Amino acid sequence: MAKHLFVEENGKFKIETDLADQFIELNPVYHKTILSDVDLIIVKDKQVIFMEYKNANIQGASNPGAFENKLNTDVHYNRVARKYYDSLLYVNNSSLEVDAKEYYYVVEARNLDTVLRAMIAEKIQRNLPFTCLDELGIS
Repeated sequence: MAKHLFVEENGKFKIETDLADQFIELNPVYHKTILSDVDLIIVKDKQVIFMEYKNANIQGASNPGAFENKLNTDVHYNRVARKYYDSLLYVNNSSLEVDAKEYYYVVEARNLDTVLRAMIAEKIQRNLPFTCLDELGIS
């Protein structure tokens, strides 16, 4: 099985595995359009994982304070949700056979504890239709 490698935008961290069937990075195509993309789509069997990665807690981060301030704005969470939606457009219109989808937001910043992480997850979920559909009895 082939090894797959993802290197985050700062070049400091990477994910390497031979367990995934495919890594999909939409940025080379999506950056030419109005669409937004998650950093990485991981495909394994018939499962798709959408992963957005942000790290403002690394040495040499360009402006960690600005990112931490973004975590206090709804605009930030709207943008993250849009990345999931727009990346889902690709998957739904591809030849991938998908039985399950998962959405991950991997974020590192100073003073980010479990309470703030739970708040971040809740704010992103508010912008996604999945929990709303459950509340309406639609699955």
